[in-house]
Amino acid sequence: MGEGIFVISGTEPLSCPICGGNLAAYDRETREVHTRSSGKIVLLLRRLRCTQCKKLHTELLDFLLPYKRYSRKSIEDVLSGSRTGAPDDERTRGKIRRWYWKKAEI
Repeated sequence: MGEGIFVISGTEPLSCPICGGNLAAYDRETREVHTRSSGKIVLLLRRLRCTQCKKLHTELLDFLLPYKRYSRKSIEDVLSGSRTGAPDDERTRGKIRRWYWKKAEI
């Protein structure tokens, strides 16, 4: 599998989910993501700063979840009990299940 870095940038204007202010490009962060089809990929995600409340937000693609290193589909596979596309390591699978149930309690 060839390794590369994918640069992610949206084109539409975005507003702050906290205060509704305008978001302006601030910098970029890398995130390694384990996907079902491609194995591990490296993304260069844009971070945006609100011009009003000054909070930072990371622009995520629809297959990503905030702060997670596995794709949405891989996490769904773990939660459904499927072994296809999900992490093989049972410890990682357990962490994903515990994260989900803790989040569901809130």
